[in-house]
Amino acid sequence: MIEHNQPSFLSRNYPAFLLLVAILFGGTTVPGVWSDSLIYVAMIPAIIIGFSNFLKNNLEVAARLLIVLILSIIVFQFFPVHSSPILPVIGGEHSQIFFRTASISGGLVAAMSAVVAIGLFLYLATCDATTLQSLIKFVLIALAIHVVAAIIELSFSSRIEINGLLPYTIRLGLFSNENHFSSLTYLSIPLIAWKLLVCSWRPYIYAGVIFVLLGLQFAVDARAGVALGSLLAVFCVIWALTLKTSKAVKIISSFIVVIVVIAILFSDKTSSLYDFGIRSFYNSQTWKIAIEHWLTGTGLGSFHVIWPFYETKEIIEPKYIIQAHNDHLQLFMELGIWYFVLLAWFMILMLKNAFNNELSQAACISIFAILIHSLVDFPMRTTAILCCFVFLVSVVLVSKRTPEKVRRMKHK
Repeated sequence: MIEHNQPSFLSRNYPAFLLLVAILFGGTTVPGVWSDSLIYVAMIPAIIIGFSNFLKNNLEVAARLLIVLILSIIVFQFFPVHSSPILPVIGGEHSQIFFRTASISGGLVAAMSAVVAIGLFLYLATCDATTLQSLIKFVLIALAIHVVAAIIELSFSSRIEINGLLPYTIRLGLFSNENHFSSLTYLSIPLIAWKLLVCSWRPYIYAGVIFVLLGLQFAVDARAGVALGSLLAVFCVIWALTLKTSKAVKIISSFIVVIVVIAILFSDKTSSLYDFGIRSFYNSQTWKIAIEHWLTGTGLGSFHVIWPFYETKEIIEPKYIIQAHNDHLQLFMELGIWYFVLLAWFMILMLKNAFNNELSQAACISIFAILIHSLVDFPMRTTAILCCFVFLVSVVLVSKRTPEKVRRMKHK
């Protein structure tokens, strides 16, 4: 393993500082806000260290190759190559697009976010498994701060919105959207289970924490958050009680659970509760665009440019639609079939390393929960959730097959 050249105090606390700042102040999907810009500036040293140690970090070759492929696809978006006509122009004529992406500005914003995320991941990959494990408490501290803020906000007689504190309207916790507060909540549940059910057997404290987290979701009518959080909480208890089960059984069981969750998520009853009406149209239209450009896509960050040409008068809304509310479909539309190549490669890497130790299993559960939520929303468009996702991936890929210095759960 490599070690940082910085003093040990800095190498321990700098990644913790980055996680805390990103989770606390990266709670909006609006691009170009000063809070995200400050987070990116704070990450510059990490990005430089990460990329400069690309060949000397703790990653396996397959992970490095995946990163190279992602970066290559991003660079290709800005090549001045000939493309088939996709955008009608005034007068009903068609225009040839001579850049891969139909939106240079949108592509640059998306590319910058991707490069920042990859740089942060590469920096975290220079840390050892023990250092990454120590960062879990900072994720939970940030969650606790969001929870306290949410409780204070909900203590008022009516729902409040906080303006002026951050460059976006705060609606729950320090997030601009209740659903993304839910994202932080459910991705933390497996980490809480690891801490309270695996490192030490404290089921009553675990139940109390889950009750508070799900109660907040219920209070703001975040039905998807309550459903996904409840399923995760129960699944994590089962996971903690069956740690000695064979790997094959765990993989098969996990796939069954994922399929069941997705089936429940898109069932008629769930749709009636969650109101998938307009989102169903987003999905169908985005799928239509993606199929028309399945080979190379419409270009990174081009959704807001392409979408207006596929809107119908029945669904045109006062608000300008800039997201498909399904990140997998949107990325399929923008990157083409290559997105599913990247996704399949990524999932294979996760499954291959998920069973290194108990913490990597917990992190992998959180990762797949985020990917499932991305079927109906865009949680990773917020810097807070994106950085959590990057951190969880680094935990899975850097963890080694060595015993953890934790107390094993004692069954009664």
